[in-house]
Amino acid sequence: MNKPGRKLYTGVILIVLASLLAAAVSASGLVFSARAKARIAAEKALNDKYGITYDMLSYFNSAFHENGDGTSTMSYEGLEDLAFILGRYDVRVKDDVVQDVTWSHDGEDTSRGFESAAWGTEQLKEMVEINRETWSMEGFMPYIDKINAENGFAVDEQPEPEVDEETFMNAKRQARDQSRYSSEELDRMAREAAALQYQLTPKQAEMLIYDEAEDDLMSFGLEEDGTPCYWRTLFLIQNPDPENPYAFHENPTEKDGTYFVIINVRTGVIEDVEYDTGVGGNG
Repeated sequence: MNKPGRKLYTGVILIVLASLLAAAVSASGLVFSARAKARIAAEKALNDKYGITYDMLSYFNSAFHENGDGTSTMSYEGLEDLAFILGRYDVRVKDDVVQDVTWSHDGEDTSRGFESAAWGTEQLKEMVEINRETWSMEGFMPYIDKINAENGFAVDEQPEPEVDEETFMNAKRQARDQSRYSSEELDRMAREAAALQYQLTPKQAEMLIYDEAEDDLMSFGLEEDGTPCYWRTLFLIQNPDPENPYAFHENPTEKDGTYFVIINVRTGVIEDVEYDTGVGGNG
């Protein structure tokens, strides 16, 4: 899932267990897709093998692939200018069980801090610390620019395909027309899905804030394969500023962040839930 701009800082330790998720799903009645279950298994596996935390994952885009042999792969690739230096992590899963975990820079030297051509957990940890202190990537971007130049890496900026407004809105209407659920029901499901996937307490779940949408039609749409879905973004800010309750701040509480939920409106299956602490966003 490619991430939109984020402005949020938090330090979250990965403690989610796949077995707890399975028990919660059974109790709630919600059904999670293979993609959603692969994500939670992959996040735990990355923490177990490499020490990757949710803060660190905010520097990566994720993608899910079915391999055609009964396995699937959840991939995490560095964002834009970070793609070369952070590389890609792949977690292969079968029947919700992790089969293997690899990193494209496995075996390369990461011992020279930001001077290394490959940045692993130690560099990511320092990046997080710098971002929290300065709200900026300026403390390490010069190293990234230098290493990218030395290795001939440049971001391949593909133009977004142009879609006229009528086609765009028709796709949203098609999705909404196929929905077996009201927007209110889908909002409730999105809140429950986020809480279950990331083991929020009842109080935390209650505090989730929906993104503001003038028209609920804008939350509907078609996935690339034509599946009609409902996209909802929720924010958790447990210690909000009374004067600006929607603003993230530099002293977040654990599990503060943004939760992206995708629901199949025909079946009610939770297609995906992604949590982003936003520490790597910086606007």
